[in-house]
Amino acid sequence: CTFEDGKEISIRYNPAIFAKEKLQFGKMWTPGGEPMLLFTPADLALENATLPAGAYSVYIIPDKKKWTLIINKGVGADNKYDQQKDVIRTSMDLGSLGEPATELQLTLAHIGPKVCNLRVYYGKDGAWTDFKEK
Repeated sequence: CTFEDGKEISIRYNPAIFAKEKLQFGKMWTPGGEPMLLFTPADLALENATLPAGAYSVYIIPDKKKWTLIINKGVGADNKYDQQKDVIRTSMDLGSLGEPATELQLTLAHIGPKVCNLRVYYGKDGAWTDFKEK
C-alpha cells in the first residue's frame, strides 16, 4: 500500500490453505507456522498507538466475535514470540464473507491519502483494521 507521499507499507506471509490449516479460536495464529512480517518506512498510527518506522512481526488471535492483531518488534531468524516485545495489540473489525476464501488472503488497500486498510480473509471470516500515516 502506497501513501500519498510515496512511502509504501508491505506485509509478507506464508500461504495457508483453509482445508489444511484450521483456525483455533483464542490461540495465536501464524500462517504456515511463521509470523507475518510488516515493513513500514513511515510512522503509523493504529487506534491510539504509534508504530515507528521499521520491521515487525505480526500475529493474529482469531475468535468467534473478534480477532486481535498483534504487532511485535521481535523480528529475525529463530525469533520466538515474546509478549514483552508487543508494540500494539488491538481488536480488528470482523465480518463474514459471502464466498469463502480457500486460502489466506492479506491485502493492504489504500483507502485515503494517509490511510491503508489491512484486510485478512480466511475461510468465511474477514477481519480488517486501518493503519494511518503520522
